[in-house]
Amino acid sequence: MADILSLLQSPHIEAQREGAFLAAEARMEEAIPLLVQLLHSPSPGVQEAVDMALRHLGGRVTVEALLPLLRENDPVPRNLAMDLLRSLAGPHQDLLVPLLTDPDPDVRIFTADILGACGDATAVPPLCDALLHDPDVNVRYQAAVSLGELGYPEAASALNRALGDDEWVRFAVIEALMKIGHESSIQALAGALKDSSELVASMIVDALAAMGNRKAAPLLLARMHDAPDALRNKMVRAVVRLLGPKALSWLPEAERASFGRYLRIALDDEDPDIQDAAMHGLGAIGNGEAAGRMLALAATINPDQDPERLEKAIEAIASLSHTSAPALEAALDAALHATDDEALATVAVAVSDRLGTPEAALRLAEVFPLHGRDMQRRMSAVMARHGDQRLHDRFREILATATDGTVLKNALAFLGTTLRCRHCAPEILDFLQHPYNDVKEAALEAAVAIGGPEVEAHFLEMAHSPAPLERFLAAAALGRLGAERFVHELVQLLHDPVEDVRRLALEALVPAAQGDASIHAALLSLVHDPSAPVRLALAEAAAHLAKTDPAWEDHVATLLEDPDDWVRVRAMETLAERRATRFAPRLIPMVQSDNTLLAIKAVETLGHMGGHAAFHALLAALANPNPDIQAAAERALDALDTASGEMRP
Repeated sequence: MADILSLLQSPHIEAQREGAFLAAEARMEEAIPLLVQLLHSPSPGVQEAVDMALRHLGGRVTVEALLPLLRENDPVPRNLAMDLLRSLAGPHQDLLVPLLTDPDPDVRIFTADILGACGDATAVPPLCDALLHDPDVNVRYQAAVSLGELGYPEAASALNRALGDDEWVRFAVIEALMKIGHESSIQALAGALKDSSELVASMIVDALAAMGNRKAAPLLLARMHDAPDALRNKMVRAVVRLLGPKALSWLPEAERASFGRYLRIALDDEDPDIQDAAMHGLGAIGNGEAAGRMLALAATINPDQDPERLEKAIEAIASLSHTSAPALEAALDAALHATDDEALATVAVAVSDRLGTPEAALRLAEVFPLHGRDMQRRMSAVMARHGDQRLHDRFREILATATDGTVLKNALAFLGTTLRCRHCAPEILDFLQHPYNDVKEAALEAAVAIGGPEVEAHFLEMAHSPAPLERFLAAAALGRLGAERFVHELVQLLHDPVEDVRRLALEALVPAAQGDASIHAALLSLVHDPSAPVRLALAEAAAHLAKTDPAWEDHVATLLEDPDDWVRVRAMETLAERRATRFAPRLIPMVQSDNTLLAIKAVETLGHMGGHAAFHALLAALANPNPDIQAAAERALDALDTASGEMRP
């Protein structure tokens, strides 16, 4: 111990640091006075070591030794001591409380600060006394701050009384009351509004909103009429947040009308949060007078930077339809005619989409020709989603005159999928020749949705076309129109020189293959197709066909010898699904394959199959030099061990 004390008294920094570490390790209380003195060291390394040692030692002796440093003029050791006391003084607050009446106001401030960090409710009464009676404004301020940090509701009464204190103290009191959130403070805060500066009143309103107690809402509503515009706008935001849309709609009619006026004024506030609250409030109470201004405000929101804010604004505007439909419709009509303001028209289209009514779609159709390509894309999409028979003529006109692919696709979807317009089939089928592939695809979807003899005859003719693309479209369409009625044409397409045509014909025939030996035979002819994607499609089809015809298991096993890895993988997956244990001998040699993918898949398949042969093969795979195959074998054996059924010889 003497050596440790000597190190702490050494003039050398390294010795002092070593002494501090050793004193902490030995839990040496005798070293505490020397350690506290070393807080005056100019060396950050010594300060750090001493701080660690004193925290480790802690206790009443350490707290007593640190307290005199609160009177230290040098801020470095004083601040170090305060930081230590915040962590250590909690169980020893009786040593601190008397300092709240110290003649030195700085000591009182430091003490109030430390007590706020101790986390003990016993600090509340002396801090409340300091808040209400200390002659120094900074002590009262710190007492309020510390009471807020402690967060005990027992402090609410004193804090409420302190709302009449100096403005500087009020700032801390309001912050503390907001943190504590006691119900008794609602009335106190609201009552302090009338005697407060605009800055303090603004803080009070924010605090009431943050406390989230709905009882504050009527108090704020009652004080709005004589509040300055900026403060009233904050009150508006607070009331909207406190009550929410549903409760706002239940306000008495006179109060709702008065609040609606304040909401409209708040739309012009510079704070986006207040603007948003005003829009949400107007949407909730159904004040349609502001519909045009709400649309204009929403048009100023950047959709890339604030997509969520814009979405909420659109929702608020659309909600006006429940109580102020005529006013909203007039505002939308004006916005949609604003061909020189794309942002405004875009918001109007988005609101129309949110409304989701045929009438909203009809309104878009009326102004559709007035706008350019980008706006027509948005409009046609909304029209196609929500329109009804009344848009038939407009969309046929679009189909005849539009050149943009997106607009054409929307028209095709509406006339074909939505209306299933039989007499529109000829013009829709013409779009199968369109230069854009996505338009061709949309025309195909529309034509299939319409169906009927004319459409079927068209695709049957295309099945014999010399153009590969037409045969491709025919294969896609005939399967969806009813493959069982077009088996002859689809079987012919299985031998098409174009691999994508063969693949589509194969996929189309699978649902019709059950019980039809000729289709099975035709499909089997593709086992040796030169195209790997076609053989892979066959492997996929085989998985489906094997569910109703077990003979397909043998055809799947044939694909285990396919030159394409993914065809073999899919074949193994099908055999695993079928638990076709009789094919385990054909899989076992694949476990030793140089192709890691195939080897691991073979191991996994054997694990799914189960049975004696699979079990022994997996045991052998544990000795494979490839660690990935070993790991796969372990997983497969674990699965066998936990699965039901006979797994052991």
